[in-house]
Amino acid sequence: MTNRTGPLDAVVSTMVFDARDHYFVLVTAENSTGQSSTYILASGGGWTRETNTATPKEIDVPIMAYDAADGYVLLFTTSTGWCGTYCNETWAFSGGNWTDLTRSVSNSPPPLTGASMTFDAADGYVVVFGGADQGGSLGCGASPCSPTWTYRSGLWTRLNPPTSPPGRDYAAMTYDSKDQQVVLFSGAYASNDTWVFRSGNWTLLHTSVAPSPRAGASFAYDPWSQEGLLFGGGSGAGNLTLPSQTWLFQDARWLPLGPVPSPSNRSYAVMAYDPDSHKILLAGGSDEYQSGNGFGTGVNRNDSWEWWAPEALVANFSFHIQYATCEISGGVTNYVLLNASPAGGAPPYTYTWTLPTGGATEPDTNTTLTWGQNRTVTLTVADSQGTTAMSAVTLSMQLPPCPPPPQGPFYTNPPGPAWWTAGIVLASVLVLAVSALLLARRRRGRSMAAP
Repeated sequence: MTNRTGPLDAVVSTMVFDARDHYFVLVTAENSTGQSSTYILASGGGWTRETNTATPKEIDVPIMAYDAADGYVLLFTTSTGWCGTYCNETWAFSGGNWTDLTRSVSNSPPPLTGASMTFDAADGYVVVFGGADQGGSLGCGASPCSPTWTYRSGLWTRLNPPTSPPGRDYAAMTYDSKDQQVVLFSGAYASNDTWVFRSGNWTLLHTSVAPSPRAGASFAYDPWSQEGLLFGGGSGAGNLTLPSQTWLFQDARWLPLGPVPSPSNRSYAVMAYDPDSHKILLAGGSDEYQSGNGFGTGVNRNDSWEWWAPEALVANFSFHIQYATCEISGGVTNYVLLNASPAGGAPPYTYTWTLPTGGATEPDTNTTLTWGQNRTVTLTVADSQGTTAMSAVTLSMQLPPCPPPPQGPFYTNPPGPAWWTAGIVLASVLVLAVSALLLARRRRGRSMAAP
């Protein structure tokens, strides 16, 4: 993670990436003067405070999502003032301007604080879950409720799934695009349970390992690396900010991330993914539970951090066969040199070779093959986070052809030993010499006998 300066009052706030206008939108709850603020962060720039007068005011614990189906940022919040007590408000943000939809939308949820919101791309609507019912219309009393609401094209709808998570507020929720489901984790008054929402139904996800119970944690999903990032939060009892813990959610399981540079301990920081840069941005938050003093008593954070996943781990390796000789028949052993060159992931790496001659754990090793063999070599690489990658190749032991044999009347096929070949050549020379001598004597005898 890398650090940068953030908004000064980005506490109890909400943030999304506006995919249509390509910038982050951050909205804070009302401050000591009773005003909320809207900030914009474009790529390569700094935070800019919007001064448009038509903006949500006097709002308490806002929640937002980018509504990809309707093409604008959707905000739902509880406010005080205009309706006399607690009011529920729905707003849309597009092109740098706010539009109040409160009086035009239908079947709005009651005033809720601490609810969770995200966009469900598979089902094409915004999902809202949980929160404390400030108006009392849901019959939850002082405890958080467990209703599920959806929003699409100006219409709020309360769902009645057969199974729902127990009531909670300040839970972490995001959309897992790989598995096409909404993921909800923990929250106040909840165990460290993980729930997934798909096609209008909730299912409890059983995981062997999970973060401890926490409220006010930050959670966002990175479609590029296909993993969710969870950071911070306070304990379920609401009296302690947890250490700077970072968890990954991938393939329906939780993975603790090893020591990395990270933000300081905090709760209620906001987090969102930027599809243009493939980075997750975290901003603001508070350490209010660090000393156990409770809500609104801690140090507010005005920094922001960027997270990006390393490239996918790849187990590359190369090989070189050192041929001993050329052969027509088998039986010759040749060495194969193997060199690992992994990429991506989080170094350092560990290596596991599966070879025809056994195994090895060094990055560079060797094995042997005999002429005519086809053998598979496999390399498994693990990085420091326990991620693994594997690659394999089948080696075919085909020796290079021998040079063509000499052509002539004394060519032997197949060639014999060197001394045998030399003997044949010497015998041939002697035969030629004796033949020439006999021929010469015969000619001489004929010439002497002539009259």
